[in-house]
Amino acid sequence: MVEINKDISMSNVKSVLIFLVVFGHSFEAFKTDHYELYNFIYSFHMPLFIFVSGYFAKTVNFKKIINLFLLLIIFQSIYKIIYLLSDMDFWWAYKIPYIQLWYLLSMIFWYLISLPLVKIKITKQTKYTILLFLLCIGVLSRFIPIDGYLLSYRRTLGFAFFFFLGFLIDKNELNKLRLFLKGRIKWIATAVFFLAVFIYLSIIDSSILDMIFHGSIGTEDLQMNFWPSVIYITNSYVISIVMCFAILTTVNNKKTYFTSWGDNSIYIFLFHMIFLIPLLCVPTLIEKIRNIFNKDILLMLLFIYSVAITMFLNSRIFIKYTTWLCNPYMATNIIVNKFKVKNKFRKVV
Repeated sequence: MVEINKDISMSNVKSVLIFLVVFGHSFEAFKTDHYELYNFIYSFHMPLFIFVSGYFAKTVNFKKIINLFLLLIIFQSIYKIIYLLSDMDFWWAYKIPYIQLWYLLSMIFWYLISLPLVKIKITKQTKYTILLFLLCIGVLSRFIPIDGYLLSYRRTLGFAFFFFLGFLIDKNELNKLRLFLKGRIKWIATAVFFLAVFIYLSIIDSSILDMIFHGSIGTEDLQMNFWPSVIYITNSYVISIVMCFAILTTVNNKKTYFTSWGDNSIYIFLFHMIFLIPLLCVPTLIEKIRNIFNKDILLMLLFIYSVAITMFLNSRIFIKYTTWLCNPYMATNIIVNKFKVKNKFRKVV
């Protein structure tokens, strides 16, 4: 497969998505006050983020896989230490990734599958077959009677469709997709898509949609028969695909300050939960906040707080001092090479 270079429009897409990751997590504990908005965000922000990751996975190699594995171990340990020091409830372990870290583990599995596919020329018919197969696997994974959080297997299977949709699409096909709608028609169609999705989310039971869009919940919690469950889950894929299409066609390729949010999304992704732990895991604080603030004012304050977190984690000074932590494979190589040089020098002396 042909190597793909990053473009500004994709960075802009990622900047929107990474902010929504932070904002979505910021009002997780208050989601029932704004359930339609919460489900609206979750209907597309991770599917599209995973699509973009798949699109750039055409250059995957073992170094990237090792780096992801090291990141998973390091940040799982960091969050574990924070919880232990804070004396908070600690229900997850290394076999169950911390809130956002499931993405790293799933990426490792997707990258491993992608490695042999990179060098293979795949026909259009084969692409469609693969995607249809993954769609079926994603739906059926909800019926496996094993804890969906275990090694993030259910999200890995459920979101694999979006990863390989990005992986299998080439640059020309993506450009055609972006230019499918133009001018006013593009904006009108996008508005119609958004409105239709929001109406659907308003009609259907929000708690059911919440469980479906998260990807880790099985049908045992949906408490539905087989076919209704299949219909709801399939509908979620349709909504996510429509939303991804709408955003890909509307985000432009102009470089702005916010473009850097997408370029530095890994820093924001890995660290943002440190600032949100109290809002998710301290019941007394959550209750006090509920009692003090009106729900709409609270949402606005959380939006501003999310912007502040994103800006801080995207700052040059933060990136400067955490680059080594977000690139452990590179950092390890530098340390090893320095050690080798020192040993070589000692032998010469």
